[in-house]
Amino acid sequence: MKRLANTLLELNKTISSCESFTGGLFASSLTSISGISSVYKGSVVSYSNEVKIDVLGINHNLIQEFGAISEQVAIEMALSTKRLLNTDICISFTGNAGPNPMEGKEVGLCYIAVAVLEQVHVFKIKFKGTRNQLRRSAVNYGSKQILEILRTNALHNVI
Repeated sequence: MKRLANTLLELNKTISSCESFTGGLFASSLTSISGISSVYKGSVVSYSNEVKIDVLGINHNLIQEFGAISEQVAIEMALSTKRLLNTDICISFTGNAGPNPMEGKEVGLCYIAVAVLEQVHVFKIKFKGTRNQLRRSAVNYGSKQILEILRTNALHNVI
């Protein structure tokens, strides 16, 4: 997480997060780093569908059709929060941390969306472990993906 923070600070790129699966762990991890307040604007913990619909404006029909644990909802979470908090980057996490299957989706399934500029990158991953291990794995994976996206964009002079 320290490497991500340093990169964001060096590039002067703002970031926000929208968390369901991780329940605020990404925000907590990032805000534990001194100086991050100059680039981290905040988070929406949209643990319930009600928050996804009422706060983020995600279409109820989208959740009904694909489920809250879906690529489509992960994308909308990232885009809505990016707009809401006016950031360069937003990461979203939605998935099933258990203990039982939900929406017919297995425990450990996670969708992570990273919205950077006008692009959205989505990752579908199946993590293993306890509830807290799943959450930590998702945060670590998401952080690495942001770094990779920023590195690739920098190589192509996009950012």
